[in-house]
Amino acid sequence: MMMDSFVARRYLLLAFLLVLALVFQGSRGLYDRDETRYAEVAREMLVSGEYLIPQRDFRPHLTKPPLTYWALAASMKILGQNEWAVRLPNALAFALTAFVVGLIGEALWGRRGLWAGVIYATSLFPFAAANIVTTDTLLVLWETAAAWAFVKGYLSQRAERARVWFNLMWFFWGWGF
Repeated sequence: MMMDSFVARRYLLLAFLLVLALVFQGSRGLYDRDETRYAEVAREMLVSGEYLIPQRDFRPHLTKPPLTYWALAASMKILGQNEWAVRLPNALAFALTAFVVGLIGEALWGRRGLWAGVIYATSLFPFAAANIVTTDTLLVLWETAAAWAFVKGYLSQRAERARVWFNLMWFFWGWGF
């Protein structure tokens, strides 16, 4: 029964974080030169069908890792070309980052450690970043996931299990960069 309560807390935390992340999405237009540039690169991926090499003005635009552009393009392909679709990947990355912060807290301090995710999610800068299109939010997600895998590996009692967690850590680092 205690395990069910523990799992329920995780789901409750994730639901809270998703509501927090999604509540203001689409409430304003794209306003920053970075937001519009990232959205345009993703839009050009959809128009040209060129997903491997990001393009701006249909010329290679290799200033950032392509994961953000791919996420934006996928969201726009599913939801259409609008502000909500453009901001959704960052909002989801923010919610998942906060959830993983909670998992790190849980691994280190038990169930009260889940509050770390709430504290992160209600902090000004992470919350603001969830409402702006930037490459940093996805980067932070993968860095945080790598930190979680490291903590789990470090705390593992068996070498085989630790090795799996450490390999997962490197996998997450790879997605970040």
